[in-house]
Amino acid sequence: MTTDTRNDLVSRLDLMEQMVQEGRKTTQFYGWMFVLWGVAYLVAIGWVHLLPKPVLAWPVTMTLTALLGGLIDARKRRGQALNSKSRAVWATWIATGSAIFVFAFGSIGSEHGWSHPQVMLAGIEVLLGLANVASSLVLRWRLQTAVGILWWVCGTASFYVSSETLLPVFLVGIVVCNLGFGAYLMYLEAQARRQVVHE
Repeated sequence: MTTDTRNDLVSRLDLMEQMVQEGRKTTQFYGWMFVLWGVAYLVAIGWVHLLPKPVLAWPVTMTLTALLGGLIDARKRRGQALNSKSRAVWATWIATGSAIFVFAFGSIGSEHGWSHPQVMLAGIEVLLGLANVASSLVLRWRLQTAVGILWWVCGTASFYVSSETLLPVFLVGIVVCNLGFGAYLMYLEAQARRQVVHE
């Protein structure tokens, strides 16, 4: 192998590593989105159990959260370009979010969704796991792989637990995978900002 070929390979590897790091920074930038959706799930669950018209809880909460998230994202990302890794992660989440909406609204609108809540929640948990694992494969980030696997564990458990245990399983996923992971990402983003200020 010539020196030029070796240097070319090293520079390509450096570029790939830089793209992965930029993708991770983009994911850190979206910590607020994980927290927003975690809070939205808790609001919808609270509405179902405490407020009138529980049949409206999930459609209204999820629609409003999607609109709010889109508005906040458009404002925060104004003028920022996405690299190919970030675009792949963004596309994964948009596709997964769309799939969850189609699946959840289809289930809620039919008699089968209400009569089989285990299947409905398991489907949502598995889809959330899919998005996290796909993102982690693009970014080569083990922590997000663990988050995705935990969603899959929750999804699998939802098929087997009693109806009384179903909600606690979903709450574990929300608290750890959305609120916890999102808060950690926000912490990493704040640390990165502080480093930039001090440099």
